[in-house]
Amino acid sequence: MKLHTYRKKIVKIIDIDGDIFIGYVDNYTSALDDPDGMPNIDVIPYNIPNWDMNNLLGLNENEISSIEIIEPIEITISPQKYKQQVTAVAT
Repeated sequence: MKLHTYRKKIVKIIDIDGDIFIGYVDNYTSALDDPDGMPNIDVIPYNIPNWDMNNLLGLNENEISSIEIIEPIEITISPQKYKQQVTAVAT
């Protein structure tokens, strides 16, 4: 799984427990840079009610069952502002 390709993208993730997360991949850490030697990503989840946008959801590669880009462009505005726009359009 090439997690680095998902950095700064909007993705849909299914973890190994079957939980689904939709959000913005804010950061990627390679196995070489991680103390445990596990590649991982930090996600700002959009589909968790009342999630504090200042906190990130960290997922190690071995916790991810599948990941797909649902918005292939890089976000040029803040993830918080993007979430506000997505929420406004959905209502």
